[in-house]
Amino acid sequence: MAKYELIADIGTDFVNMSLKNADFVLREPALVLADARNESDFLSAGLAAKKAADSENSKLVYPFAEGCVADKKAADFFLRKAMEKLLPSTAFPPRVDVCCLVPVGSGNGEKKVLEEIFNNIGVKSVRFKESVLAAAAACFKEFDKRAGIVVDIGSSVTDLAAVREDKIVAGCSFYIGGAYYTQQISDYVLKKYGLQITFAEAEKLKLKCAGLYPNDVSFGTVAGLNINKGAAEEITVTAREIYDVLAALTDKLCQVVTSLLLTVPQETSAYFKESPIFLCGGGAQLSGMEKYFFDKMNMGVLVPSDSFLAAVKGAKLLL
Repeated sequence: MAKYELIADIGTDFVNMSLKNADFVLREPALVLADARNESDFLSAGLAAKKAADSENSKLVYPFAEGCVADKKAADFFLRKAMEKLLPSTAFPPRVDVCCLVPVGSGNGEKKVLEEIFNNIGVKSVRFKESVLAAAAACFKEFDKRAGIVVDIGSSVTDLAAVREDKIVAGCSFYIGGAYYTQQISDYVLKKYGLQITFAEAEKLKLKCAGLYPNDVSFGTVAGLNINKGAAEEITVTAREIYDVLAALTDKLCQVVTSLLLTVPQETSAYFKESPIFLCGGGAQLSGMEKYFFDKMNMGVLVPSDSFLAAVKGAKLLL
């Protein structure tokens, strides 16, 4: 019987999956497309669901939220389809073991739901590791370090941990991530200009010109509904305008890191005085994030070469 060990890093917006001994990482949007007339009839998952989302007879379902299962049936369908893409075709069903990466604050109940889903789709055994610990392993290898503060900024959750070698000394989950940054941009545009824009438009603006450089002169245009005029409108928004919104959120992240350092036991605190902060996850790609953390925290800051996939790559080192 063929045997495979699979790593699954489950996020709100994306799920990253890979076989332990393979270089390829499957990165799929965490989406399931359902028939609008019968929402329990699932049509496609991942990228295929995103491409077909404009159909009038279908509806997008989001199977995961904050690293946990939001819709059990949709999560079952999504993970089943993802495994079909990763596992080679065999004459007999292979034995599949899964290492599932979860937020540091995940409880036993949340893990049990994930385990039940994996078991239902044919997985033999499931074990759990904190995604931030896996990300630390990848960072330590890339930068030749043995300790540091890992800040893994996901879509809806930021995981933080003081990690020494392969142990979490102190850690927490903070429920602000990249999606919250995007929502704050949308709220700013509505308050300042009376323009109601979609989340997708706000995300486009964030990618186009948003950043943490106070003197950035870039700009972007967004289209939406002017609630005062009741008509469609397009406006130009500058990076300098958005800076204050993003800086306020990032200050909160820095405050959480400071609080985390205060919880490190005294006998191990010396290891972290000269250790860097590692920024991982999609949020680490926000322009100026690395320098902003450096200026605020007065600590070295490092970003791994592939921050999106740091947890999956690091998990392979821990198994």
